[in-house]
Amino acid sequence: HRALDRSTDPEEALRRLVGIVARILTSGPAASAAEGRAGLRRWVQAFGTFYRFAAAGGIRLENARDIMLFTGAHECHVGTAARTDDAVDPHKVRLLRAVIQP
Repeated sequence: HRALDRSTDPEEALRRLVGIVARILTSGPAASAAEGRAGLRRWVQAFGTFYRFAAAGGIRLENARDIMLFTGAHECHVGTAARTDDAVDPHKVRLLRAVIQP
């Protein structure tokens, strides 16, 4: 639900959540993962041993690889990038996997 993204002090929240949650779904301190990539990278570097970070928000076939490589996020969350006509499209999922995990 990207709850961290709504926090007034996300770094303090990350410190307090150690040992409580295992995975953080986030776009970094921005509306999209592309915009928040520098912050997400900083969080992965500082807290990546405590959490699995999932980059989220505006992930598309065209930017998924760059976001993953730049941030070092452990995984990514896609929505419309994996859908056609509101249904999961296996072809798009395969393309995304190939880009993210070459």
